Amino acid sequence: MESWRGRPEQARAAIPDPRENIAEHNRVPGWLQTGAAWSWRLLLLAAAIYLIARVIGMLSIVVVPCTAALLLTALLQPLTARLRRTGLPSLAATWCTMLIAALVLGGMGTMAALAWWLLRLVIRSLRRSAPARG
Repeated sequence: MESWRGRPEQARAAIPDPRENIAEHNRVPGWLQTGAAWSWRLLLLAAAIYLIARVIGMLSIVVVPCTAALLLTALLQPLTARLRRTGLPSLAATWCTMLIAALVLGGMGTMAALAWWLLRLVIRSLRRSAPARG
């Protein structure tokens, strides 16, 4: 490929106009060219949005548990620090904190299940004791 030496106007004049080589009946209309240009850009944008949504969806599997773990750590850290100040070794304080947290969470789950069972029992007894409408 030769490099062009001369003025830029001469270089532009030497390049043939591609529209002159195409027969009139084979040319693509301008509206169709514009539509095609917009189409591929919109398809590219849609693909990018889809990929971003998929990445966010996959990251939520990681982000939610990590956030919950950080919140629990921040919540339980004062108890562990207090147990260490009382003279318990770090490992024992951590295990005691985990045991207490498990007992508290288990108790809360048991209380929620008991409340749900009691609510269903009350609703069932109210339905039985309600007079029949007729």
